[in-house]
Amino acid sequence: MTVAGTRRLSTYEDYENQEQCLQASYYVRHIYPAPHIIEVSDDLPTECAKHLKLAFELYWVDGAAAASRLRILVERLMDHFDVPIEGKGNKDKNHALSLSERIAEFEKMTPGHKDALDALRFVGNHGSHAGQSDQKALLDAFEILEGALSELVDNKKAKLAAKAKALIQSKGNPKAWAK
Repeated sequence: MTVAGTRRLSTYEDYENQEQCLQASYYVRHIYPAPHIIEVSDDLPTECAKHLKLAFELYWVDGAAAASRLRILVERLMDHFDVPIEGKGNKDKNHALSLSERIAEFEKMTPGHKDALDALRFVGNHGSHAGQSDQKALLDAFEILEGALSELVDNKKAKLAAKAKALIQSKGNPKAWAK
């Protein structure tokens, strides 16, 4: 692993020992390979995982670019779920669907994820168009993405419901549950 950044020295008064001291502060600007900010599922489509890992790297260098990568990930996720890229517009002419329109189509196919996907879209749009991203907003976006992926890719809620059902049926008896 490599880490690059800057160091800044500042002085402060140590009143107990009545002396001036130096304190170093370190600011990370790059980490390779970047640590995962959220868990990456083995079941995440390769194209989505590629953009997520790039977002992890860019987080340390350029928050706006990281936000933009999250938006691209949402586009690739729509591709993975076969959400149409074209639709009928005015006068029945086909037109390329915007990400907003694709998310609306996905909501019809798989309800319950529109807000999460729209939030990621807006963070990505802001990063792309404003050229900047708020660190808290970016970390919130990663967290929202993690929750959405746990449902969309890992089916976590369904798996937990099946475990609960098995425990209920066995009345909590692990021997009966294992059968």
